[in-house]
Amino acid sequence: MGVILSILASIMPLVIVSIAALYSEYAGRMVFFIDGLVTVSAFICYAVAVKTGVFAFGILLCVILPALFVFAICLIVEKFNLNSFIASLSENIFLLSIVTCFSVLIFKTRGVLVSESFGFDQSAFRVVSILSGIFVCAPSILFLRKSRHGLYLRITGSDESVLENAGVNPAKYRIASWVIASVLSSVVGVLLLLRLSSFVPYISGGIGWIALAIVFLGNKKDWRVILMAAVFGLIQYAANNIQNVEMFKNIPSAVLLSLPHLICVLMIVIVPKRK
Repeated sequence: MGVILSILASIMPLVIVSIAALYSEYAGRMVFFIDGLVTVSAFICYAVAVKTGVFAFGILLCVILPALFVFAICLIVEKFNLNSFIASLSENIFLLSIVTCFSVLIFKTRGVLVSESFGFDQSAFRVVSILSGIFVCAPSILFLRKSRHGLYLRITGSDESVLENAGVNPAKYRIASWVIASVLSSVVGVLLLLRLSSFVPYISGGIGWIALAIVFLGNKKDWRVILMAAVFGLIQYAANNIQNVEMFKNIPSAVLLSLPHLICVLMIVIVPKRK
């Protein structure tokens, strides 16, 4: 039972960011800044929790501050009709770089951040991770399938003229999709902190890029995206733990850690393109 819970907990962060990418994809805005958001959210949470001693305050700020930043950028993109592709990539680069700057300013290092006051039991991570995944997936499916605003969001990326003819502003849904992606990415940043009990540079580990591939492989269908995320999450779990098996212990860890990315690329090449 413990192994099953560990696997489920390990899968949930990828499931959550895949849902985040799906929201933006529905709105016609690919979200390239998930890695940056996960990393900066984790850093904010860690820094605030260590400096104030209040973990809840760190969680609050790591959700609010990135969401406000993304909201402001998206407003500028919409107001001036800028290229959202370039804006999203730029956000990712900026967020990753600003973490390094503040790490040096606050903690005098660019490396791993560890504190005696910042530590969590793995059972806490398992419970919080599984519950977070459930509370993200179930409401998201209901919202996207059953609600009026969920329908509007899905139409935004496919035929926004329909909304305009109905007197609905599609820009609101594009902005909302990025803000939702920001909030969900912040949740994943907190989950990764709980798992590691420390902050590691580039803690996201490319999870955002895998999420984008999962949305493509899941053909932008919510249940398929969740299933593909679970499959890749299982691959990641196996890659992280396979060295505990005697016959695989001599395989370089770098090769094992890159396994999910290699499989992701392979599946993109193999899976036939659909209209």
